[in-house]
Amino acid sequence: MKLIKENLRTVYRFLSWSFLLYLILNYLYVLYTPGIDTIASIGFVHLSLFANTIMLYIIPISGLFLFAFIFRNRTALQWMSVVFLTLFFAFTFVDITIYRLYKFHFNGMVWKLLTVRGTGDTLHLSLMTLIVYFIGVLCLIFLLHKIFIRMVKKKEQKVSIKRFILGFVIFLLVLASDKFIYAYSNLYSNRSVTRFGNVYPMYQKLTIKSFAEKYLGYDPSQQLTFSYEKSTSGLKYPIEPVVRPDSINDMNIIWIAIDSWRYDMLNPEVSPNLYTFAQRSHRFTNHYSGGNGSRFGVFSMFYSLYGYYWHPFLNERIRPVFINELKENGYDFQVLSSTSLYNPEFRSTCFIDIQEYIQDSLDGVYADTKDISLTKNFISWLESRDQDKPFFSFLFYDAPHMYYRYPKEYEIYTPSLRTPNYVTLGVTDSTAVRHAYMNAIRFDDDEVAKVLEILKDKNLMDNTIIVITGDHGEEFYESGNFGHTSAFSKQQTKVPMIMYVPDALPKVFNHLTSHLDLVPTMLSYLGYSDSVSTYSQGKNLFDTTSRLPIVAAAWDKSAIIGDDATIIFSYEMYNMAAFEVRDSEYKLLEDENQYIENNYEKILNVLKGFEKFIR
Repeated sequence: MKLIKENLRTVYRFLSWSFLLYLILNYLYVLYTPGIDTIASIGFVHLSLFANTIMLYIIPISGLFLFAFIFRNRTALQWMSVVFLTLFFAFTFVDITIYRLYKFHFNGMVWKLLTVRGTGDTLHLSLMTLIVYFIGVLCLIFLLHKIFIRMVKKKEQKVSIKRFILGFVIFLLVLASDKFIYAYSNLYSNRSVTRFGNVYPMYQKLTIKSFAEKYLGYDPSQQLTFSYEKSTSGLKYPIEPVVRPDSINDMNIIWIAIDSWRYDMLNPEVSPNLYTFAQRSHRFTNHYSGGNGSRFGVFSMFYSLYGYYWHPFLNERIRPVFINELKENGYDFQVLSSTSLYNPEFRSTCFIDIQEYIQDSLDGVYADTKDISLTKNFISWLESRDQDKPFFSFLFYDAPHMYYRYPKEYEIYTPSLRTPNYVTLGVTDSTAVRHAYMNAIRFDDDEVAKVLEILKDKNLMDNTIIVITGDHGEEFYESGNFGHTSAFSKQQTKVPMIMYVPDALPKVFNHLTSHLDLVPTMLSYLGYSDSVSTYSQGKNLFDTTSRLPIVAAAWDKSAIIGDDATIIFSYEMYNMAAFEVRDSEYKLLEDENQYIENNYEKILNVLKGFEKFIR
């Protein structure tokens, strides 16, 4: 028992002194993060540095205290402690290197690339860099060994309980301050704080918007202001100013998004009106959303960027280049949505500086009445709008979203189940639930048909580009999952894409396309010919040349979707095990390493895109 107490004292002192080294090492995250130049950002970054470093340090604390009980031999304890802490420090340095290069942290995809090809190919480390890294590890082992030996010699000295308690209280105060500052800043859109929420690995952001709205009288509409300053932003978007043509083809543009409308629901039975319209339009049969949920799907439409950027763009309230260019060219706007654009937070992103053109509090309670109001309001606006201005309209129908709302007369596919018990829902119920979903699409098919009819009646089809698509798909256990945001199967990510262009002959395109291709295509029709790569990660929809795989995003995961397989991985270090490769039928690929090897360069180029628009 005496030996264990001595071991615990030694390990405690060793960890205490080594923590200072680890804190200094973590400070490199700060040095590799530009834009920390306000009192708020400086204070937050340093508070979170201290708090997050201690949280991460729990890993070696747990390991070394366990060693103190296991190893009775002092030499064994010494070397196991030194080696364990060295490996922990080395891993942190690898993560710092990844953060410096890509502005994200070690995750399942990085681990797979490292194990398939090695560090040099993934991190592009030269031989000299590797030598310096190796020497650094040796020096670290030597330094930690010296610290440990010194702590052993102090074994007679008792550990101060008062000092330990004081340190713990200070840590709790720092942690509470860190979380409070982030939560408060997120609540009131203080971007000088919130944009630094991803600096440290495994940092846990505290948000309290729902609580504040419910109990503290918080009004989210008061925070919808646009004040983007590129010089102080953590983002570089666009990378260079967009080259604006001397004059544009001022065509009207209408985007119609039907929530959860998946690719195989564009057919003569479920959506006869849209199917007929597609026969005289361009139709893209291999088209994917930029996400498996509304946030990431709609974001990818308007920004032409990976859904991974949703969080930093939301934090900084940055408007899309597309909307900005339309404003600069004198466009009128009308945004109509059956679902609130406060949540998902499209008022704070896609439409941040056109708030006055939004109608998302429509008559009705659910989508079965709100979608009807949406159509009526658009027709009414079309009657009264300024006829001298070109316009952009975004219509967001919601009926096919889960609980599948529609009027009784659309009870076409039966039996149907609109409100299943989601606790017991399984494959046996999926047909009835799917029928309800199809009925909702049939309802919205008629609503969109009314929009198309009024455009025809007003002779607007001659100068209006019309896009009709889904924000994401919906699954009914075809690959073992339900709904959306639960997987990256084609049922959840592949959507219809119809594009009507005046005077263009109808055509079907089968090459791989995505929502990221929408903005470059729109701007090209208006007369923009340059600068696509400075604001977009997509290509023109009609470009059939080789392109990178599709990237679809979710809350903490992403998928790289190719013609023959889908790679799923988590952004987060704590979820590194969430890595898998699935074939075209969404079944696990047996030899995932071979697939990674064969597509290594494409995958690496996709990962580089995750930092392209981050400073």
